[in-house]
Amino acid sequence: MQDYEVLTAKWKKSTCRTFSEYARKVLLAEPVVMTTRNLSLDILIEAVNRTRAELAKLQEKPILSAEDRNRLFAMILDLKEAYYRISELCIPN
Repeated sequence: MQDYEVLTAKWKKSTCRTFSEYARKVLLAEPVVMTTRNLSLDILIEAVNRTRAELAKLQEKPILSAEDRNRLFAMILDLKEAYYRISELCIPN
């Protein structure tokens, strides 16, 4: 069972849509494209998506309430924090 778990883990990191597709490529010694996750990029994408959705909601309102203004400032602070984390991960010391 341990070999199956190793193969399954490798399949999940590949771009193959099915386990059988991955197995065929491995058995036929065809190239398998593996994906890697970039944590700093994931943080940035998540922050941008959240911000875009919130800004779209705020754009629909002609006048911002105090609560909306506070949400906007909180989003800006979240973005700054995300950018700082990204820079810490990407810029060598």
